[in-house]
Amino acid sequence: MKNLTIVTLVIALFSLALGFGAYRRISNIKDEISSMKESNQKMASTVEELKKDSQAFSTYQRPERTRIVAFDNQGEIKGNQNAPITLIEFCDYESFFCRKFHEDVMPNIQNNLIKDGKIRYVYMDFPKETHKNAIPVANAVRCAGDQGKFWEVFDLAYSSNDYLDVQKILGASKELGLNQGELEKCIKSNKYAPDIDGEIELGKKLGVNVVPSLYIGKTGDGSEIEVTYIIGSRDYLNIKNNIDKLINEPGK
Repeated sequence: MKNLTIVTLVIALFSLALGFGAYRRISNIKDEISSMKESNQKMASTVEELKKDSQAFSTYQRPERTRIVAFDNQGEIKGNQNAPITLIEFCDYESFFCRKFHEDVMPNIQNNLIKDGKIRYVYMDFPKETHKNAIPVANAVRCAGDQGKFWEVFDLAYSSNDYLDVQKILGASKELGLNQGELEKCIKSNKYAPDIDGEIELGKKLGVNVVPSLYIGKTGDGSEIEVTYIIGSRDYLNIKNNIDKLINEPGK
């Protein structure tokens, strides 16, 4: 009788363990399904953006040469201020293509052109109206620039979709050595909204309607630059060839 009780108890415990294991497996399956749904939603959003950008690119007309007046009041500048060539990029933090450009192409530009003093690189914001996170992130990055950390937060914003959330940028600000209170105050005031609007208008005047859009011109005194749109802005070798050609072009 005692043995029967023990066997019964063992069977009961084993059944309970199986039940708990099954529950855990079901719970894990539910989590996986939820994760798959989220991934599919992100993929669908990316595909839709690719379609829209493809349609815009198919009707894109190359802008003519134009002039940028009072250039030093525009954009964020990296590299030698007296570099012979200025490379201007119009981009959008929430754009799939801009993210790919900064993952795949920008490291070569940084290591082979900016560091070597061939170019000064200028970033300008050109957020799409449909990208609701792009302007708040652009403002947050510029606010970090008030504390000398523009490029650090810029790189962070392009490193992961997670940082398309201003709160995530605020969360990372302490590790970057930023004064969180000052940063939050600047972000909440939308301090740089007028500057971002100004760059959008400048981009429109230049003919920008897809991102990334790159323009190059001889730096001169830096205050007024005649620029040319680079066809094939997502190809590093093409960008480099255009820059080398302009460097070797006889001066005016």
